[in-house]
Amino acid sequence: MRETLAEDAAFIRRLFCLPHVRAFLNTPSRQIIVSTLDDPNAESYVIEDAGEPVGNFVMCTHGFLVDFQSLAVTKRGRGAGTFVLRWGLRRAFDELQAHRVFLEVREDNVGTRRLCERLGFSQEGVYRDGFRDERTGEFRNLVPYAMLERDYGPINSERATGLIFQ
Repeated sequence: MRETLAEDAAFIRRLFCLPHVRAFLNTPSRQIIVSTLDDPNAESYVIEDAGEPVGNFVMCTHGFLVDFQSLAVTKRGRGAGTFVLRWGLRRAFDELQAHRVFLEVREDNVGTRRLCERLGFSQEGVYRDGFRDERTGEFRNLVPYAMLERDYGPINSERATGLIFQ
């Protein structure tokens, strides 16, 4: 993982156009990607495998709250999502001293919802029509998930260190 640079914007836009990403997330404009880099509360990372970019992760800090805003990877099923979410939890709780980490997942994104639950996030309801697909204009439900500092605990911190995805 490395910090995102302005020259990564083209890769990130291509990443968000991949069918498995586009199915659940809107593609950010170059302006949004670059403005995130200037936001003092935002952290954007490029996920790399053997020096090649394979994903993007964005999180924002709001005092004691950390919002995992987006995660997209080039290939599913290789453990990159698990690696990044565990890394993000470690960053949020161990380094930023967060009390609460939250994220929102489209209700129909079953794989990501299972991952969140497996990592210990708790579902906190459903935002009816909380997401608008910019391509189709259709609305979809969002499911908010959160983890509190007391739910994270030292076992998650230990699991998050030294992770490698294949």
